[in-house]
Amino acid sequence: MKRLAVLSMAALLGAQLFAQEATAEDNKNSKTLINFTELTAGGANVEKSALNYGAYLGVDRKSLESTVINLEIKNWDVVFPASYKNTKTLMNSYVRDSKVSDDSSMFQGQSVLGARINFPAGRAYADIMPPFSIPAYTANEESGKREGQFDNMGVVKNVGLMKEMRVTVLGRLYDHNMSVILENEKGETKEYYLGSLKHIGWKTLVWKNMDYQIDVRDREFKKGDQALYPNSLPFIKLKGFRVYQNDSSKGGDFITYIGDVQVDFDTFRLEEQENDIDDESIWNLDVDRNAEGTKVLLIETANYQRVKELEQKRMNTSLDVVTPPVRTEAAAPAAN
Repeated sequence: MKRLAVLSMAALLGAQLFAQEATAEDNKNSKTLINFTELTAGGANVEKSALNYGAYLGVDRKSLESTVINLEIKNWDVVFPASYKNTKTLMNSYVRDSKVSDDSSMFQGQSVLGARINFPAGRAYADIMPPFSIPAYTANEESGKREGQFDNMGVVKNVGLMKEMRVTVLGRLYDHNMSVILENEKGETKEYYLGSLKHIGWKTLVWKNMDYQIDVRDREFKKGDQALYPNSLPFIKLKGFRVYQNDSSKGGDFITYIGDVQVDFDTFRLEEQENDIDDESIWNLDVDRNAEGTKVLLIETANYQRVKELEQKRMNTSLDVVTPPVRTEAAAPAAN
């Protein structure tokens, strides 16, 4: 009788363990955070990533050739902290659409993001940033309802526990280091250290969550800690890439190329858990919030593009030190 009870208990525990592992597998996900081959001239996602900020320029600020901005590679910026800003570093630091050779080991015949950064001597860093703060949601111009315009173009949603991030980078044997800066739904920024760029050719730099435990029996994944509607599902969005120059460097030009960013994570909540009632169709709480958020984004983008244009004109006609466009700087350097 005891033996039967022991066998029954073992079978029950085995079934529970199997169910836990099956649930954990269901929760795992892998997605593209950004793919620069789709953000080249005429790329698949260039038009999809467009924002029109013309309505927020003002009557006396109509000199811009276009009031539409998108995530095309040529629109990305190299941004320095205030202490490193001078005419030389600004004029010689920029991003370009870079064609990959047909016989390359990766991204054959496609274009990726190429960056030139002109560092001052000594310890320094610079950020490669999108032309605007990529929004997790935008408001539909007609209905005002929120849309995931930038999903997989800098935004990944329903992210519970981050497991791994992979960035494909072509190195030129520089003794520099790289990290990625992400922002979550709470507005918190975090820096993910990728390591050294001292390699030649394409390499996948990997950040791994050392607190992520493979054994589901030892990990308590608290999905019920955050209320849902009208709150957004947890998400991550790309703020930029940070390149560090070491203390002993003499400064000067640095070149790198970035292909894409992939993330592995546990989903916060399975889709079938939320389909009982369409909350927004009843309460419409997202409409005003998303309209206001989109307005703030467009005003910020309009101001930055206008200042950027003026500073570019000044740099083209003067060798004096100029005040570069104001950008919201990324998180402070990581401690590890």
